[in-house]
Amino acid sequence: MVTSMRISIRWDCGILQDKVADLDPSFHDLTEADFQETFNVGSFASGKETMKLGELLEALKQTYCGPIGAEYMHITSTEEKRWIQQRIESGRATFNSEEKKRFLSELTAAEGLERYLGAKFPGAKRFSLEGGDALIPMLKEMIRHAGNSGTREVVLGMAHRGRLNVLVNVLGKKPQDLFDEFNAGKHKEHLGTGDVKYHMGFSSDFQTDGGLVHLALAFNPSHLEIVSPVVIGSVRARLDRLDEPSSNKVLPITIHGDAAVTGQGVVQETLNMSKARGYEVGGTVRIVINNQVGFTTSNPLDARSTPYCTDIGKMVQAPIFHVNADDPEAVAFVTRLALDFRNTFKRDVALHRPGMLPPSRPQRSRRAERNPAADVSENQKTSDAAQNLR
Repeated sequence: MVTSMRISIRWDCGILQDKVADLDPSFHDLTEADFQETFNVGSFASGKETMKLGELLEALKQTYCGPIGAEYMHITSTEEKRWIQQRIESGRATFNSEEKKRFLSELTAAEGLERYLGAKFPGAKRFSLEGGDALIPMLKEMIRHAGNSGTREVVLGMAHRGRLNVLVNVLGKKPQDLFDEFNAGKHKEHLGTGDVKYHMGFSSDFQTDGGLVHLALAFNPSHLEIVSPVVIGSVRARLDRLDEPSSNKVLPITIHGDAAVTGQGVVQETLNMSKARGYEVGGTVRIVINNQVGFTTSNPLDARSTPYCTDIGKMVQAPIFHVNADDPEAVAFVTRLALDFRNTFKRDVALHRPGMLPPSRPQRSRRAERNPAADVSENQKTSDAAQNLR
């Protein structure tokens, strides 16, 4: 039963799937009469050698059928699989009051910027992050955790979706500079100054408890995903310049769209070189923003030939963590988990973040039952204090 749950994952908070027969106790000739029987849990990392069947089933559902779905049984390394099982089956991490307030503040900043741009510049191209707002706390949590683990440089690559929000709320670009770019046609001094605003790169320093981390966002052309090998090449060059090369010192993060990650061949080509001696960088964190707008077919079943857009990562045996973007604490937990895996095993890891979808496709995913801002602020702030974040 434990093995079936690990292998036959059907992530409940993501794309809806038919029920899997071997996740039903009756498939294993187990009945409700057996729920009070005590069984050896084998390799299930609960900290107990034996559990009642009912208790074991509930623990398995909480681990594999909640806001986080982990795909890792395709990995051939027993050590890597055991490491992941120990981290996800032993229970979710808890976050203190200050951390929850920080998540709320970062979500509010992300949503607030999108609302302002939509109201102030209606009709202007901005490639909104709406539905994927949790990318902002995810990136900032990853940078904080990386800084505490000895990372001193982070190189990011992404296409258009959410780029303006990342520039302001992660890299610290001045909002006024962004607004001026929207008004470039009205100010002659901005005419002919360069590329469109959602192609621009940026660099800045980010303070963490472990020290200062330098951030570099690579410039991006209109060709989706072409920036991925650029980021890897930049990171490899930075590593080669170090007196004491260590892949933990420089972290590559690439951010993909749900359609482009499988639709553009350059992603496969970059993955294929990820462990080649001349190109490896000690693993890349690959984040897929999935607000489910990257489709060109009338039927979602025609979009690709795999259950998930992240299945391409299995070609290099990368673990894939699906997380509901409406659950900030789950996002933070899986962010730390993914980075720790990358730093420990020097391998690529994929994070798949489904969020809001277009109203015309309500059957494709399921939102969290409660608003994420309500979840993260529960028992943390009064309504008056929460309003101060706006």
